[in-house]
Amino acid sequence: MQERRKPFRILYLHDVVQIGGAERSLFYLIKNLDREKFLPIIAVPSEGPFTEDLKGLGVEINFIAFPRPLGLNIFKKVKMINKLIRIIKSRDIDLIHSNGFRTNLYGGIAGRLTGKKIVWHARNLITSEKMDPDRIFIFFPHRLICLTEAIKKRFYRNRIPIKKSVVIQNGVDTEEFNPEISGESMRKEFDVSRETPLIGITSRIVPEKGHDSFLKSARIVAEKFPDAKFLIVGSHVSPEYRDWEKYIKRLSVELGLAEKVIFTGFRRNLPEAIAAIDIYVLASYAEPSGRTHLEAMAMAKPIVATRSGGTPEIAVEGETAILVEPADEKAMAEAIISLLENPHKKIELGIKARERVENIFSIKKNVIETEKVYQQLLKPKTRILHVIHSSELSGPQRHLFDVAKSIDRDRFSVEVACPVGWLLKELEKNNIRTHIIELKDGFSINSLLSLYRIARKGSYDIIHAHMGRTGIYAKLVGVLTGKPVVVTEHLVAHDHSWIKNPVKRRLHLIGHKLTNRMAKLIIAVSGVTRDAYIERQGVSPHKIIIMHNFVDTDLFAEKKKKEKIRKELGIDKDNFVVGFLGRLDWRKGLRTIVDAAEGLKGIKFLIIGDGDAREELIAEIRRKGVEEDFILTGLRKDVPAMMKAMDIFVFPTTAPYESFGMVVIEAMAAGLPVIASDIGPLREIVNNGEDGILIPPKDGDALRAAIERLIKNKDLMKKLAEEGRKTVHERFSLKKRIKEIEEVYEKVLDR
Repeated sequence: MQERRKPFRILYLHDVVQIGGAERSLFYLIKNLDREKFLPIIAVPSEGPFTEDLKGLGVEINFIAFPRPLGLNIFKKVKMINKLIRIIKSRDIDLIHSNGFRTNLYGGIAGRLTGKKIVWHARNLITSEKMDPDRIFIFFPHRLICLTEAIKKRFYRNRIPIKKSVVIQNGVDTEEFNPEISGESMRKEFDVSRETPLIGITSRIVPEKGHDSFLKSARIVAEKFPDAKFLIVGSHVSPEYRDWEKYIKRLSVELGLAEKVIFTGFRRNLPEAIAAIDIYVLASYAEPSGRTHLEAMAMAKPIVATRSGGTPEIAVEGETAILVEPADEKAMAEAIISLLENPHKKIELGIKARERVENIFSIKKNVIETEKVYQQLLKPKTRILHVIHSSELSGPQRHLFDVAKSIDRDRFSVEVACPVGWLLKELEKNNIRTHIIELKDGFSINSLLSLYRIARKGSYDIIHAHMGRTGIYAKLVGVLTGKPVVVTEHLVAHDHSWIKNPVKRRLHLIGHKLTNRMAKLIIAVSGVTRDAYIERQGVSPHKIIIMHNFVDTDLFAEKKKKEKIRKELGIDKDNFVVGFLGRLDWRKGLRTIVDAAEGLKGIKFLIIGDGDAREELIAEIRRKGVEEDFILTGLRKDVPAMMKAMDIFVFPTTAPYESFGMVVIEAMAAGLPVIASDIGPLREIVNNGEDGILIPPKDGDALRAAIERLIKNKDLMKKLAEEGRKTVHERFSLKKRIKEIEEVYEKVLDR
């Protein structure tokens, strides 16, 4: 990958020039950017307090009026977008960072038209009754920065966060906001003595900030502490809220607090204002993040805040703040009074708040995390070539397909070399570039040259091979092209005992051992697989890691009803169904299933899959006289739907080369109680008695007993199903594993 000229040019779009929390956040980000890596340029509607501050940072400012997106003047919008495009091109902009819906939409259009990377900054909560325009146009940005998890929930689909969204909490300049700052000048300005309790709020005066609730609680506090005063720092900022500010001032009079409430208006000396306060209040009805909350924490102030939006993510209840429900003026007042009556508690909350800001919410951390987003988007994509010698529908092919379609496309460019078959078709359906290749068994010079030509032409950064035969070709091509090779071994390493000629068998093993040294890294799908490669092929323990297989849990949140699927299969809705899915091979425990069925009446056995043992299996079922109890579907692609038809999943495999047991985690993800063989790789998945049941291999009686046990104990079935699903989400989810694979690629290139 070639190094690009620096610094990258970041165009910030913002449509407000008064100063509020969002403007201060953007100001601190720009102020603390690493200027050797990033050059900030900003576009705003006009001059204002915000641009005055930016000029002090030496930032280039462009003026663009962003029209209301819902306005009818299309010509005005097109003109503005053209002007934005001219700025992007003339300033050689690399990335657009937009900070609100109005700029998000226009920045998204201009960015896509010019091929630039786009970041949106989501700083607000959107309540369910409101239209969320950012969700409508979510296809525009490459990354979405959310201030809190509460904001991120705006961008969930089926309870799963949209992949491009990331949480980066606001950051505070802990030097500018620190407990050593004196508030005496502010108190002196408003004639408030040092002994007078001063309770304050600092924010824009808009409805959602809860100034009315603050004033109502102030009236209760004033009854207990008549000498207390209340400081409101801030203004309406936007003309549309001018009347609301007038209402709040009028409310203070109506509540009998005219002599006790101080309205300072907009203040630039915010640290001094917060320093003057004894107790800080965040009264918001719905607080997205609360920059002023963080600033008060940085200044070691005791805080009373509403339990809304992102506030519970910032505060540690009882340690850094007292939290109350929004609009509960009585609870808010009681919390303030408790702190006025307990000076030691005030000090303790303030100290803990300062420590939390320093550890979690520093501006340095905020900027570093934001710069990481920029770097991930702006650096050249890492080019990965996946290679596999078979395209049949099986575990390794499904694994490769899930990786190829789910990896971060902004950071990685993925192509796949494979033969014609199921995998090739699925990849092409998902617009993943493919190369048709035949990698012959044994060793073929033509196969090696074919892969070499693909690798040389593609200039890939990493070659990722899947399984042994593919690995040999890929590792040799890696040497020829000078590219690092990663190999995922999906099967347990063999001793090649099927090769009768001892000389050939020996040469075969030597070939594997020699080429294994050419790999940068080998990924084993289980501990059993890892140990086999170390023992049988001499792989260095330092070169091989365990990375368990995974499942896309979204696919198994199957909405199709069980009754409908059973009807399609000819199964009565009241039947108890025991299911198996896999290759029809005697080593998969098929005989064990038939033996168990012989003593179980009134139960249907659903066998999904195909293989060489199919006809023999049918004959064995007939010999045992249980043909009416078995349904053989053949090969099916709709695995999640098929599992929906089952009540229990069984996997009594006997294969000594079983490397993992992909279907077991699929069944667990589908919410099925699982009964499986007590062998090495399955012990890595199933905790016996906790999220599944393990039985001895080749033991039909044990399988029958386990099935009967579950039929009689519905509570145990439910427990195993719930715990199994939980195990998959925590240990074997696609999202978790993809992140690990991406980290592997980064580490391989760093070596």
